[in-house]
Amino acid sequence: GKLVVRPAAKADWMAGMQGPGGPIIPMCPMSPFIPWGPLWPTVPIGPTSPLTPVSPFSPLCPSAPSIHLHSPCGPSSPFSPTEPGTPGGPNSPISPMTPLGPGIPGVPGRPLDPAGPIKPVGP
Repeated sequence: GKLVVRPAAKADWMAGMQGPGGPIIPMCPMSPFIPWGPLWPTVPIGPTSPLTPVSPFSPLCPSAPSIHLHSPCGPSSPFSPTEPGTPGGPNSPISPMTPLGPGIPGVPGRPLDPAGPIKPVGP
C-alpha cells in the first residue's frame, strides 16, 4: 500500500495550480480532477466527479490502481484519511481537509470555506 509518486504525475498535480478550470484541475489525463466539464469545480457530484460513488475515480470505490499521485481509490489513494502519504497522513502532499471535507485537493494546507465547492457525497 505504498503510494508511488512518479515525477511526471507530481508535476501534473502541481500544474493543477494553473489549470483553466481553477486550482483543483491538474493537467493530467489520469487525474480524478481532469477537466471533463467547465463546471466541475462547482459541481461535486455526477459522473465526472471524484466524489461520487458511481465514478471510477470515487474515493468510495472498492479497488483501483494505486500507481501514481492521482490514484483514485484503494489503500494508497490520495483520498485515504488513514494511510501515510495521503490526506491525514504525515507525508500528505495535500490539505488534511480532504475532498471529503472543506479543502482544496492539491493545495497544501489551504483550507476552504465550508460553503466552497468540495462537499461530502453519500451517507
